[in-house]
Order: sequence, then C-alpha cells, then structure tokens
Amino acid sequence: VLLLTQQPSVSPILPEPASGGIYTEALVGSFGRLNPLLDLNNPADRDVDRLLFSSLLKFDARGVPQPDLAVSWGVSADGTIYNVTLRGNANWHDGTPVTSDDVLYTLELLRTQYSAYSPDVRTLWDGVQITRLNEKNIKFVLTEPFVPFLDYLTFGILPKHLLGTISPDQMGSSEDRTVAFGVAAHEIAKQATLGFQDALDDTRRDRADGTIAKEDGALLI
Repeated sequence: VLLLTQQPSVSPILPEPASGGIYTEALVGSFGRLNPLLDLNNPADRDVDRLLFSSLLKFDARGVPQPDLAVSWGVSADGTIYNVTLRGNANWHDGTPVTSDDVLYTLELLRTQYSAYSPDVRTLWDGVQITRLNEKNIKFVLTEPFVPFLDYLTFGILPKHLLGTISPDQMGSSEDRTVAFGVAAHEIAKQATLGFQDALDDTRRDRADGTIAKEDGALLI
C-alpha cells in the first residue's frame, strides 16, 4: 500500500555499450593517406586517422590531458624531464604489444622533412632528447621548461614492426607506399571492429560485411 505522499522508486535503465557493429561517419572531401604524419593538410585524412591511430595523450573538452596509449606520466620539478608509461595491455591488430620502440620510430619519422608537420614542430622535437627506458617507459628531456609540451604528445603512433622497413622519403612518394600505410591502418581498424577495408581507390565497395564505400567525396563505413 502506498501513501499519497509516497512515490514509487523508479531506476532508469541505461543502455550498455556492446562490441562490434558498424561505425558510420560522413566526411567532406576524399581521403588518400592513412598515415597520421601525412594528414595535416587534408581534413578527411585527419578525421579517419583520428579513428585509427592512438596517441600518447588526448585532451578532453575542458583541455585537460587524458590517457590514451599512455597510462601515466610525470614531470620533474624544474619542468624539463617528462617520463611517460605506456599501457601494459596496448596491442596492435596482430597481438604485437605497443612499445616504446613504436613511439621512438614515429618521432624519428615526424622529425624528418618528409612528414607534414611544420618546421617549427620538427625543430622543437629536434631539441628534445628521447630515451627508451624499457619497453613501456620513455623519457623526454627538454633543454628548458616548456609548459605546453604535453600538447605535443598527441601525434598518432605508427607500428614499427610493420612499417619499419619503409624509409622516410618513401612515406608518401608512391601509391605502393601509401597502400602500405593504409594496410596497417586497415588492420588496426579491423581489430577495433570498425570494419575497414582497403579503400584507396574510388570504386564503391560492397557494404554487406561492413566495408567502405567512397562515393562523391563522402566516406561511408
């Protein structure tokens, strides 16, 4: 029996996230390079790469740094040394662990003239001493304190064990090299249940199994 002033207790039923399915996002323009080091001049490439490649850190809507591939980080009292620890459970699509070697490899490419990063960013990284402490820990040593340094840890990480044989000058010089990076991204995305297939041409793909169709500059997944 309920009193007149007594209200029944109702608990809202919240939807639970589930693995799998198809992710759909519309893009303006065409994408062609699934490589976060080459996408700065193409918004469509950038949008796709942000879905495929994780960075050390990311920033929330309030501008507060959040873990991505890094599980933790620390700064020395004088602001010149940053230690970053990678997540122990971070793996590539083939089960290979993400390690410090992947980070150092990506930064090595980023600092070359063949990446799309601006000269001032490359110059900044040229002045940073990067040390591999072990498979999951990296140390960055700056010549002087630089408060926004965490902002520069948001670059997408590339898999060294898949792409390490490609020289920097070949990153985007031919279709074959572009495909090589695209295949790596495709495999990473497939593991993440995004259903990506290689889509570097303009031919419409069958969507029955969640593959990509690229038509009239729009990307359908």
